[in-house]
Amino acid sequence: MNRNNQVTGKKNIIVLQASFSNFVLVCLVKDTPGISKNGIIAFISIHNRLRILPLQMKTLRHITKYLFILLFLFLLSSNLYAETDKKRYLNLGGGWAYSGLRDMGLSPLYYDGNHGFLSAGMNTERANRYNSFDIVFVAGNISPAINPELTDSEMLNMIVDIDFSHLRPAGSLFGNNNVKLFLGGSIRSELANYRHNLFVNNALTAYSISTLNLNGRITYSFKRNERNYLLAFHTQLPLAAGIIRPSYAYIIPSGFLNHSNGNFQGVISSMEFSTVNRFFRLNSSISLEYSLKNNNAFRIYYKWEYFNHKNENQLTSATHGIGLQTMFNF
Repeated sequence: MNRNNQVTGKKNIIVLQASFSNFVLVCLVKDTPGISKNGIIAFISIHNRLRILPLQMKTLRHITKYLFILLFLFLLSSNLYAETDKKRYLNLGGGWAYSGLRDMGLSPLYYDGNHGFLSAGMNTERANRYNSFDIVFVAGNISPAINPELTDSEMLNMIVDIDFSHLRPAGSLFGNNNVKLFLGGSIRSELANYRHNLFVNNALTAYSISTLNLNGRITYSFKRNERNYLLAFHTQLPLAAGIIRPSYAYIIPSGFLNHSNGNFQGVISSMEFSTVNRFFRLNSSISLEYSLKNNNAFRIYYKWEYFNHKNENQLTSATHGIGLQTMFNF
């Protein structure tokens, strides 16, 4: 240490000599993944400015403050690898689905029909986690499968589906580092209603299902013709569900909706907490992503879903769908 910097009446100290301190910093950060040469130079420059600040020996909290600043900068630099490895996409798309439905509270008949859907969402991919948030709006007509030409029996079916998933890597499969397994969970909420415009009674009914799920995802990354591809399989299995299914159908036209208190009580009384013994759902999808030169991507996928709610008015549904999404990197 250089002791020529002592001044009478006010003792100042120099933390480290410039050459030695810079050598230590370079040794700390030079092997850290994601740190560039410019990053090291900037780090040393900041440190040198802190180093030449006068520190009062009798004020130890100043020394502590500067040490914490240096520690924060070092931790920030050590996390640059995760930031450079991050991929974040805004997903917009749509597709076609075919679904079947039997709601014993509405009718003993089995209904099916074609639907269109729009989807929007965002997913973030890092080396240590995968997050996704998706909103899907589905609309279409369903009619009795036993006699679909009877258009008087058609109903408009609309669904809003919201899903948030968080997964962590669980290792590679088959001894291949390109085949990866992710495990995690998700929260999903589905709101649906059926409307029959030709009926006065039993014309509008609805349900809400919110689930806490176990998720699994397997990905296989490969390259063809200098393009990156990602083949992914995703599955979702609910562990618990909160279900709202009023035991009556709502009444239209609006002049009959004056019984708001009774409607509210019917909704509250229909709330139910279920596990897999009374509510079972299996959701799965397979997708192929194709990366573009501008870091955007296209995704085509097939999804299949089945669920069954067992109560006095059993609800069963199955859906097949094909969709296409444009993934905007940002």
